[in-house]
Amino acid sequence: MSQRIGDQRVKDTGVARLQLAEDNDKLNRFDKPVIGWHHASQGEGSIVNQNIGMAVMMIVVQKMFDNGFEDLYNQPMMVQNVGTMVVCKSDDDRVMLIQSYRMNADRLAGVSANYVRTLNEQGRWEELLASLGSWKWELPAGLAPPGEADDLEAFILKTAAIEALEESGVRICNPQNMGRLNFDPAFFMHSQYVVQAEIAHIGDPRIEQLEIIGKRQLFSGSEIRALIDAGQMDDCRSIGALALAGFRF
Repeated sequence: MSQRIGDQRVKDTGVARLQLAEDNDKLNRFDKPVIGWHHASQGEGSIVNQNIGMAVMMIVVQKMFDNGFEDLYNQPMMVQNVGTMVVCKSDDDRVMLIQSYRMNADRLAGVSANYVRTLNEQGRWEELLASLGSWKWELPAGLAPPGEADDLEAFILKTAAIEALEESGVRICNPQNMGRLNFDPAFFMHSQYVVQAEIAHIGDPRIEQLEIIGKRQLFSGSEIRALIDAGQMDDCRSIGALALAGFRF
């Protein structure tokens, strides 16, 4: 028997702006600091946000030459808590997706191939930020909440159940760890986990205050293919997780 979901209307949107010095002491409407990122305990330029379980470490990549290791260049590397992407399958082999409002957009028109250099030299960062904002279809996903992780496998499955319920209102059963994915090995230090599960019940989501999540819907493989072709789903995490779980689209 197929699960049905009531119609939902997207209510929230968002915009972005450049961070300013006066933001350091500002609180949002939930009485939480606007600035959650702070200098890490080690590393020049490295920053950490312990509340959401993420850090950006500035590293210097080295290479072995005849006389030993030599410095080549610096780059950021992202560090995250354990996280999961959840493939929630209905009994008719559809998958639950959610709409997240992301700070994404096409590149600014009329900019040369030296895109980043042009934006920086012409001071067009605010123009870029003003262009951002679009709804994207994704799998429920997120980082683990604070807690003990002595049994990593159990912790992964627990995190998947929490994320599915909070973001899509889905209670899952029979979860399985399908493996790991690295979003971009050049910039992410660790892989994250893909969990596949059956949908036991669909209720109301419990969306966190700082998230902007709109509609949710069950999609077949051909419908997901159409979303990808239309540019409405381009999240490599979700697409990779679906492929790892054996979902065809």
